[in-house]
Amino acid sequence: MQSSSERAEALVVVAALWMPDNPEIHAWFRAVLDAIYVAIAEDQPFIVLDGEVFDEYTFDEPDDIAQPLLDCLVYNDHLARFDWKASPEEIRRQLESLPSYPRDLPWDWYPVFLQANEGLHLGDLAECFLQALGENCHSHGTALLAVDTQSDSYAVTFMPIELAEQIAGTSYGWASPVRSA
Repeated sequence: MQSSSERAEALVVVAALWMPDNPEIHAWFRAVLDAIYVAIAEDQPFIVLDGEVFDEYTFDEPDDIAQPLLDCLVYNDHLARFDWKASPEEIRRQLESLPSYPRDLPWDWYPVFLQANEGLHLGDLAECFLQALGENCHSHGTALLAVDTQSDSYAVTFMPIELAEQIAGTSYGWASPVRSA
């Protein structure tokens, strides 16, 4: 198992792969990670970045170190984050708002999916929906990439299959393409 700092450092590397044309995001990731290291070294319950205090983060658990970096991806519309019990409609709405959403992605399978999974608990339905969407995406040349949030929420995005596989191989297992089991 990797350390929390290795996980966070991998996020910085992944950001460079994921968003090669966004050096400001890479610089922000590096600055946040450095501010986190300072907060941990000084036993502060907050981070300071460019003179601004961010006190919504705690570093009580080892995986907390990556949360500000994941929040950056969500804030900059590189990831959609939703609760594990979100409805397929809510998930779809969030995913369609991402700049990476493939506009030509077909949804002809969706009504059949809903009918076949009627009555499932929302948590199970969300998981099944993401797997079905991941399969559909893959068959159309796109990957649905999931990032492990270390919580009961999902964080996903779309990207080319080759890039998703490269990121999965670099991410210590916290990012992977979503497909049916």
